[in-house]
Amino acid sequence: MLLLEVISGETLPKPDRGKMRFHKIANVNKALDFIASKGVRLVSIGAEEIVDGNLKMTLGMIWTIILRFAIQDISVEEMTAKEGLLLWCQPANRICKVLKVNQENERLMEEYERLASDLLEWIRRTMPWLNSRQADNSLAGVQKKLEEYRTYRRKHKPPRVEQKAKLETNFNTLQTKLRLSNRPAYLPTEGKTVGDISNAWKGLELAEKAFEDWLLAETMRLERLEHLAQKFKHKPFILPDELRRELPPDQAEYCISRMPPYKGPNGIPGALDYMSFSTALYGETDL
Repeated sequence: MLLLEVISGETLPKPDRGKMRFHKIANVNKALDFIASKGVRLVSIGAEEIVDGNLKMTLGMIWTIILRFAIQDISVEEMTAKEGLLLWCQPANRICKVLKVNQENERLMEEYERLASDLLEWIRRTMPWLNSRQADNSLAGVQKKLEEYRTYRRKHKPPRVEQKAKLETNFNTLQTKLRLSNRPAYLPTEGKTVGDISNAWKGLELAEKAFEDWLLAETMRLERLEHLAQKFKHKPFILPDELRRELPPDQAEYCISRMPPYKGPNGIPGALDYMSFSTALYGETDL
């Protein structure tokens, strides 16, 4: 019935609602009655055969409809039915091409939305890890985090770089296609625009830089402390001047402010309790 309305430009009676066989037969009969009212003879074509999926009957009816409502009105010299059908198919082919372009545009839109959602979700999950500054205050612990970060840069991030590039390429391709076909520009879902993704990516890279700087600073700090522990592990106390010679100023003052005064035997004025501090710092008693 929809085919008849489109091809004839007329309105048919409303179809019966329902999906049972007698509903379908009733609706097909309405279509056949309309065709007959236009003076078209339908020989041996019944509603039951159409509903039951008789391919030969169905194709015959469709050919009759096209012949009556589309080809018959074509007037270009003297044409055969086949020539008229070919002429009628020309605008239909143009419609098919337009539909194909629209389908490709919709595919690009769906792919953009999917890639954007996936990339933004990955960034959202990664940011807390990059912003974390928790460590067990040991050189081995920080080195483990540093290796995890290197694995992230080597294995986990490169596919996301490719995904971002593909997303931007698809977006630009889609906008070009829409512009060439005189269609409105594509506007992504709120929060998933190219600008939103660019801002999220910049935030990710800033977090990476800060995390990397922290890891390197922690590594250097703990390496110096470990060196200090090895150098003075047989001494029960240490002097502030020794700390200032061995450590950068900020680290030296950090240790001095947290070391209690040494109260054991053979102490000297100003001596600091190195053993208790290193035990609290490293959890070891044999330094």
